[in-house]
Amino acid sequence: DAIAALHQVQPMGVQMGENNINPTKAADTDEKHADDKDESESESGDDYDRDDVETIKLIKADCIALCNNDFRVFVTHALKQTAMVDGVWHDLDPHGTGSIETQEQLSSAIFAFAAMYNQQKYRQMMQQQSHGNGHTKRPSRKRIETQAAAIALWVCKSYGSIGQAMKYKYRVSKTEFITNLPLWIQEYTV
Repeated sequence: DAIAALHQVQPMGVQMGENNINPTKAADTDEKHADDKDESESESGDDYDRDDVETIKLIKADCIALCNNDFRVFVTHALKQTAMVDGVWHDLDPHGTGSIETQEQLSSAIFAFAAMYNQQKYRQMMQQQSHGNGHTKRPSRKRIETQAAAIALWVCKSYGSIGQAMKYKYRVSKTEFITNLPLWIQEYTV
């Protein structure tokens, strides 16, 4: 299991499956058409069913692939859309405290934007495919969740601290999140 391997190398991880964000079903792509499957991938849509060292390398490579300039530009633009940010933030901070502080919350926030980005890329590729430009594979929700969890873990380890039960924490306000997410994306690849 990819997340279990990530936990073994890095003491604390994100509890996957607790992401409560569903940005207009942007990443509800677990349904795969038979012709969308790549033989090199497992049924879950990823290659994470290997030994731990190889799994960690794949997760890191996936995260670096996600954290490209196009994603950074997408996030920068999306973070300027107040309604979008407010919708994501409300799901993470329903009591209106003004900040999020757990690795799980940060992972959910990153996941929301990564899912929207991947859905946009998929739509663009589908449009090209309709013009005869090849085969398009749906993005995997599990893969996006894993990428978001790994990036959130890196952010919390880099800027936060270890809290109770050895869980990483990093308190960030909405303003800080808006300002820093594009920077974290850029720094992650360095």
